[in-house]
Formats: sequence, structure tokens, C-alpha cells
Amino acid sequence: MADIYVILTQSGSLTSKLLRKITKDEFTHSSLAFDPSLNEMYSFARRYRSIPFYAGFVKESKDTGMLKKYKSSNIQIIKLQIDTEKLQELQNTIKDMYIARKSYKYSFKGVLAAYFGKEYKREKYYYCSEFVKKMLVDSNAVDKSALPPVTKPIDFQKLENKEVVYTGPLDEYELY
Repeated sequence: MADIYVILTQSGSLTSKLLRKITKDEFTHSSLAFDPSLNEMYSFARRYRSIPFYAGFVKESKDTGMLKKYKSSNIQIIKLQIDTEKLQELQNTIKDMYIARKSYKYSFKGVLAAYFGKEYKREKYYYCSEFVKKMLVDSNAVDKSALPPVTKPIDFQKLENKEVVYTGPLDEYELY
């Protein structure tokens, strides 16, 4: 068995603050990582810090992008176990997606539909928690029934097979 990590974030960006005000959720963004260093996380988000509507599949880091700008962002790191063979498949999937990252788009319509509890799916279009859920389910890290059809970042906190390894400000996080 191997470990993977779901990182939940509430940054200080205007978009994040607006989403938090609307949803009343503690966290408004989710990412997937293969180690707890937070040097490489994968998600669907803005491609450039200053342009919120130019978004898609991105590689994030605690030292780049929005997290670099908002170093005191509130985060939660959730550890899940995955079969080693499935981990390799997941890493290959994400590697392939990253190579073709320009063909993946952020699903603004999906986020809007999710707000109303509805699913809106298009090939190669995702929002952050929809992507993380798909990767977890496809890799058998979690059962499809463990998460609601319309998944928000906060829903990952409800997983039964998880271990929360850190909750607090990003700038106070030390590798556990």
C-alpha cells in the first residue's frame, strides 16, 4: 500500500472568499498530491495568479501561484491509502493529463451546476473537487458511493478511510 493526499484550501483570494461566503464551507479548493511535501499538487484552477477566468489543469505548489501569494492560507491535508499498483496507474494518468494539459479546461458551468446540486459533465472539463473525486474513484482509493454525486471540497472530510495529518495555516505546516 501507498499514501496519497487530498489538500483542502481556503486562500485569501477574492474568488475563494466569495465561494466561502456563498457555500459557508471551511474549504473551497481541493488538490491531489503524491507526497505530503506539497511541492507537487494537481488540480483544476486558474493557470495564472492574476487571471481567475483562464483556468484548467494545473500543477500547484506551496511555493508557487496562489499559495505563494497567500502563504497563510488555511489548509487541511488528508491522507488516504491506495494499492501500489493503482498508485502507479494514477501517477501515469496524471502525467498524461499534464502533458496534454492545454486540452483540459476548467468547468465553470460544472461549478455553477454544483452550487444548485446538479451535475454537469463535459469531456475534459472539470472543477477541482470533481477532478479529485474522479482520480480517487478511478484508482480505487475510495468507493464511488463514499462521495456524493456532486462533490465539494468539504466532502473529502467525510471519507471514512482517511487520516487528517494537518489542519492550519500553510505557512506553519511542517512535514509531519
